[in-house]
Amino acid sequence: MVQLTTASLMCLIGAAPDGVRPPQSGSTWMAVIVTAVLASAFAYMVQTWAQKHVTATQAAVVLTMEPVFAGLFAVVVGGERLTVSTLVGGALVVAAMFLIEVPGSPSEKSAESAESAESAESAGSERAEASEGSERSDEPSPQSKPALWAKETS
Repeated sequence: MVQLTTASLMCLIGAAPDGVRPPQSGSTWMAVIVTAVLASAFAYMVQTWAQKHVTATQAAVVLTMEPVFAGLFAVVVGGERLTVSTLVGGALVVAAMFLIEVPGSPSEKSAESAESAESAESAGSERAEASEGSERSDEPSPQSKPALWAKETS
């Protein structure tokens, strides 16, 4: 909702110097309503819902396809010419997406090493808390929550 409101206000500000006039015909109003409801509000809701159900990496990979789909729709619906540079650009984006998702790729290895480092750090802090005994507090330690700790202590 915030994203749509912000985008709407920015468009209104951008259009203000030339004057904002409402559409004159019913068909133009229908196009505005369909664009606002289906292409904007519904699309943002679906995207937000979907991002909750996938990892950040998977969401980023899917969102990299946005320019490919924009180019595809520009050619199919908008009547744009399909050029060699458009084909090469789309192919490079698709190839990059597949390279990121290939098992054993550098991004997957770095994600696995980050997870194992977090597991090791978590196990180390649990051992340290167990050795402290009754002195253990429910407050996060600087080692377990560095970003949170930095905000609270500064």
